[in-house]
Amino acid sequence: MKVITYHYVRTSQQSLPYFKYLHLEDFKRQISFFKKKYGFVDYKGIDNIKDYHLGPEVILTFDDGLRDHFTNVMPILDAYNIKAHFFIATLPYIEYRLLDVHRVHYLIGALGGSELLRKLSKFVDLSQFEEKTNSYALQQDNRHALLVKEILNYQLDTEYKEKILSFMMKDVFGDEKKMAQSVYLSCDEIKILNKKGHLIGGHSHSHSLLSNLSSGELKYDLQINYDFLKDILLEPPVGFCYPYGKKGTYNNQTIDALKSVGYTYAYTVERSNLKEGFSRNMFELPRMDTNQFLHGIASTGANSQIC
Repeated sequence: MKVITYHYVRTSQQSLPYFKYLHLEDFKRQISFFKKKYGFVDYKGIDNIKDYHLGPEVILTFDDGLRDHFTNVMPILDAYNIKAHFFIATLPYIEYRLLDVHRVHYLIGALGGSELLRKLSKFVDLSQFEEKTNSYALQQDNRHALLVKEILNYQLDTEYKEKILSFMMKDVFGDEKKMAQSVYLSCDEIKILNKKGHLIGGHSHSHSLLSNLSSGELKYDLQINYDFLKDILLEPPVGFCYPYGKKGTYNNQTIDALKSVGYTYAYTVERSNLKEGFSRNMFELPRMDTNQFLHGIASTGANSQIC
């Protein structure tokens, strides 16, 4: 069984010449490919994955609660009668801004990695940061964009990072509250997805590196995410996926906290099939990326590479 991870699914954007996304036409082609080659796990299987038989089928998962998933993805799922799993981070609904990880994506998308790195150099001494790109080794991106992501997502102090990103977002995009409303699902759209039979899971509140949080910070972050979604859905969210998702971005404390909140399983982004015996480790379920399969290569800005 394969569990596939998606993020941005959209058409080209002239205003974001460096933005990376899966083109909607490629998504359509990939879904058709999956249907012919593997088939899809039904709702009961996604909801009760521990007891589902291992076969060739695919589970589709969509991270971050993006508006793309309602306007672009949902009609395709409806057409094929596919049920999927959507994982929602909740900070945008409370602080009315983009998650930091998406701030970085949009700033790179607008400016390019080289220009954003130049702007970042006004705030931090770049020489103190190692150019570690292991976290993004399998992404199609330029070296400067990779370095920006490494610094802002993994190495820079969280509080200082948020101040820098807030300044840059206002400078480049203006009204971030209005922007957040266009980037993310509304609460009503989350409800509609749920009523259509799709599963809604947690993705933390702040999309932070959970392994860096104190015990109290971790409990707060996971609980506010769980409670917010429960209030919207009138039922507990189902399943969790870790922000960033690689080993080291979560730890045993994270897993214990997830269990205490009420989750029974969680997905990583370790690229592997679900294999025999996976149920012995339900809090480290692997997922594969769309770019590992036919029609899954990212497009950039207005230069779509439909394949």
